[in-house]
Amino acid sequence: MRDLMDSKKEDVENLKEVLEIVSQKVPELLEKVTNVMYGAENARRFAEAVAEFYKSLKEAGMSDEQAYELTKKYMQSMNLAGFLGKAFEGVKERHHDEEYIVFGGEEKDKDDDREK
Repeated sequence: MRDLMDSKKEDVENLKEVLEIVSQKVPELLEKVTNVMYGAENARRFAEAVAEFYKSLKEAGMSDEQAYELTKKYMQSMNLAGFLGKAFEGVKERHHDEEYIVFGGEEKDKDDDREK
């Protein structure tokens, strides 16, 4: 019994150390990621890339609406936060006693790879 108590106490101490390190490192990491993603220079490059993408679609003969929709999708795919949000969007839903998994707004039967 004593060994079990000592083991649990050691686990708690290890967890405490890990949480202290995480509480110091995570904010620093988030700040760096934010600067990379949303810094002025990266924002300028992103805007230039989006504008060039839209321009090339228009030059290829697409309508304003088509070019806008494709550019919107392009921007979403280039946005890391949006991408991660979509990645974690796969949630299970139940509907009429059948289970579905929703991926980015598309329903798929759990037993079937075809889109519903």
